[in-house]
Amino acid sequence: MVLYRGDFRVAFDAFVINGAFTPLLFHVKPWTALTMMFFHAPNLWHLLFNMVTLWLVGPVVERMVGHCQYLCLYLICGLGGDLGLMVWASLPMASGEVVSAYGASGAIIGLFGALTVMYKRSGIQIRSLVILVVILLAEPLLYDNIAWQVHVGGLAVGLLMAVLLAGHVPVLARLTWRKRMVLVDAVVAASIVVALVALGCRLALPLATSGVSA
Repeated sequence: MVLYRGDFRVAFDAFVINGAFTPLLFHVKPWTALTMMFFHAPNLWHLLFNMVTLWLVGPVVERMVGHCQYLCLYLICGLGGDLGLMVWASLPMASGEVVSAYGASGAIIGLFGALTVMYKRSGIQIRSLVILVVILLAEPLLYDNIAWQVHVGGLAVGLLMAVLLAGHVPVLARLTWRKRMVLVDAVVAASIVVALVALGCRLALPLATSGVSA
């Protein structure tokens, strides 16, 4: 354990360095794929906005899918946000750009995406949810330094998880809810982790060949 003395900014910066998800450094800091979704930038209004949206959607999703699946859904959507940023960092247009992110936005918007699918399947009006999702996607226009890639990745995984859990796939529809839940969670989470590792190694390769240590 390292003790940091000094002002809050120094301690917070040290915390961020070790907890933020940086695609270029994923091969040496893999834990950041999880830690990044459990702390937030010191922006009161942005933090308040995210917590209010989580308060709105969290209990509803938890009642619909259960406590354990709610936690799994949150974590997997957060990993989807990581993958969104990783994919962006791997594109030629982002070549040479060092990006990193931290915050719960990817996981939260993933919950909104999942709830939208579940409401649609239940015949519940989804117009208000769609508006909220659009607002969340538009956050980069309202605040500086918002990782829209994380939002897109989290939303995509949330939508995918809900479609699979809702039994729209014939093979899964024949399974009980518990078996379907375990299978979907395991397959989607494993697929995301494999993709993160593969893309992370690809990003790290130029550093290794050039003799640069991270």
